[in-house]
Amino acid sequence: MLLLVCPAAACDRLALSEHGDGGGDAPPARDAAPRDVFAPDAPPDPNADADKDGIPNGVEGSATARDSDGDGTPDWLDFDSDDDGIPDEIEAGAKDAAGRCASTAKAWPCDTDGDGKPDYVDADSDNDGLDDGDEDANGDGLLGCCIRTCGKPSGGQQHQCVLGADGCGHGQRCQAGLCLPERVFLCAQGETDRTVTQTFGAPIDPLLGTKICTTKAALSSYIGGDWHVVTSPSASYADVALVGAPALARTMAGRIDERAASREIAALLLSTPTSEPHVGKSRAALIASLRALGSVRTRVTASVGKTHEHYDVARATLLELDLAAPATVSTVRDRVLGVLSLATAPHQPQFGVAGRELVVRLTSVRRFSFKHDPVTLREVRDVNGFRVDAGDKSSWRLVTIAAVARRAAYDDPSRETRRLVDELTDGSALATREHVVDRACDVGVFESGVLTMPIDFPPITASLRLVVDGVEVGHDRYTFDVATSTLTVAPALLFAGARLVLGSLRWVRQLPDPF
Repeated sequence: MLLLVCPAAACDRLALSEHGDGGGDAPPARDAAPRDVFAPDAPPDPNADADKDGIPNGVEGSATARDSDGDGTPDWLDFDSDDDGIPDEIEAGAKDAAGRCASTAKAWPCDTDGDGKPDYVDADSDNDGLDDGDEDANGDGLLGCCIRTCGKPSGGQQHQCVLGADGCGHGQRCQAGLCLPERVFLCAQGETDRTVTQTFGAPIDPLLGTKICTTKAALSSYIGGDWHVVTSPSASYADVALVGAPALARTMAGRIDERAASREIAALLLSTPTSEPHVGKSRAALIASLRALGSVRTRVTASVGKTHEHYDVARATLLELDLAAPATVSTVRDRVLGVLSLATAPHQPQFGVAGRELVVRLTSVRRFSFKHDPVTLREVRDVNGFRVDAGDKSSWRLVTIAAVARRAAYDDPSRETRRLVDELTDGSALATREHVVDRACDVGVFESGVLTMPIDFPPITASLRLVVDGVEVGHDRYTFDVATSTLTVAPALLFAGARLVLGSLRWVRQLPDPF
């Protein structure tokens, strides 16, 4: 799953590159009143164009005051007649020399799916089950940062896209003046083409379904402490007022519960000051403190690296915890929160089946203030392109997200527990509080042992469920280096003809809040 997050003020319909300056042309807001347009007393001229969208009033049903989206503004005065966030002038499409729709060679305005409703009044122009506004998220009529002509980005792409040396988007190459392939996921920025039912062709769309991206309405996210966390819609979140935490320490905590019997996950978030510059040592100290609860064994230890925000991270450590007496996951979660915070979590109703054998999966992030050049005031970056710690120890925070589940449930492939635990605690679900979620996307197919993406591509963090020919592969069979965005697969998996499907790879876009 790819999660795209952006500043609260700009998130609703814009999907910007991390390096963009936000200067792109934004589409008009949905249901916005037409600009400087007023209904006349006399019938409108059918040959005029009152809303300046390139479509004559008569074609837009001025004689009957047609109002396709029912917003109270007739189509001939409405610059977004179907309220999908894409202006009519874009959806009408280009004309050929004969005045027909250039893409279909039939009547203009264009009707991509031939259902009798032109695209500008059809919320699903290609009839693929995806609303046009979800496919073209910023309503500019372009596919993310996929460029048509080498070195010539169109519209908002000029401000929002970081192009390669040949003037093409990521995954494209300049050939005879054109950027090819025309459509590729790497440059699409999480968008799909509203006029094509399989944007990236077989086999990606058939394997993943045509619903490449889902809107933020299908997700849940919560702001608390100094974080913004993304969860499944079934989860609940609550801030926790710890008892006995030092007031000056600014210790913050939160609980996340998945109470359904098929899930039974109790998670926590904790933010505390830290004086330890090495996040790996902080992780070791956290693990050592858990031994107060029972026997602790490390099943998986992920490498120390960088988050999508360029903070230091010790990611996805999976522990096995054996208790002396059975306890529910929510009880154990509160005990874990207590030993990690040196405080007490207030009582809450418990849930889950009591057990002695559990797993705890955790990720810890060391946050810090970023260093700026005193002359240019620009952020200083290291040789790998990462932001640099300013050295202000008062800004250092250790933010930990951890999830507790019964071991039998986590290891049961028929349950959702493992997927939800892994996605919640891989680090990509955790953002700073000024960011919000835009979309979630499922991506990709590759046919080699290494999948590499450029460092300036919107950063990717690993929440991987690797599937080979429909069978999920164990985490011990592949590695993912978030610093270089490189996935390496065990050679034994690369047998002839195998396709490796990244069934759950998260793409997290973080942008500084301009306000």
